[in-house]
Amino acid sequence: MRIDLSGAGDAIEELRTILSTDPNDVLSRYDLALCYRNMGWMKESLEEMKRASSYAMIYGNPEEKEIVRSSLTNLEQEMENGNEDGNRNVFLLFVLLMMVQKRKNLKARMKVEHRR
Repeated sequence: MRIDLSGAGDAIEELRTILSTDPNDVLSRYDLALCYRNMGWMKESLEEMKRASSYAMIYGNPEEKEIVRSSLTNLEQEMENGNEDGNRNVFLLFVLLMMVQKRKNLKARMKVEHRR
């Protein structure tokens, strides 16, 4: 499977801009860590994911806390095993599945609120 990373540089720039105005944005920090990961910048990715985890504990909702915690654990394990590139697709699939679940939960909440 080939992953197109051509827009990663633009995404990194945009996320940095967002974080310059709202440094508490957990999902932007998380997304920035993933962009770094996708670029192969493992050290930067780990540092940013740790920041995202710290901010998630303070500002995140339960879903954000779990997604960031799980991703941080996976990233740390990947780096400990020296497998910085081999699990990229598995890692991205995990992230995608977590985001799909989050979207489903959000849609379900919106339906309940709309019925009220």
